Amino acid sequence: MGEGNDAAPASWSDERFEINDLVARYVEAVALFDVALYRAVWAVDAVWVVDGRGSFHGPSDITALFVRLRERQEFAVQRIVSGRVEFGAERSRATGRWVIHSLTRTAGSGAELVGVYDDEYVRESDGWRFRERAFTPLYRGPVALEGAVFAPPRAG
Repeated sequence: MGEGNDAAPASWSDERFEINDLVARYVEAVALFDVALYRAVWAVDAVWVVDGRGSFHGPSDITALFVRLRERQEFAVQRIVSGRVEFGAERSRATGRWVIHSLTRTAGSGAELVGVYDDEYVRESDGWRFRERAFTPLYRGPVALEGAVFAPPRAG
């Protein structure tokens, strides 16, 4: 990400809110295993750079990988620890960085992950989408998640 842009016009507050909402929809899609919502956050020419797995291009390939990874998990949730968005000269593009804390349970074993998403966003005709999302882990390890897992609520 480039230098901070503290002089962004107040009119960018709506765009900043929409990008925050985009990130929130991503987190919701992961937690609820909502494939349609997950696919909808990606731009037509999107790239997802996944630690240890390479780069995946386009909403179809990105969503297919998400399904393969998420379907084996009994539980997955991401918490946004911090985040920021920066706008450049081009009004239809922005960058962001988000620190997340993730808990998952697969085959009865809990895992904890802390990492950083570095994002590029593009405004499409119907709103902001991820143009590129790259994840870098900072910590990964086991965690006790021995409680009950419940089915997520249906989309509404």
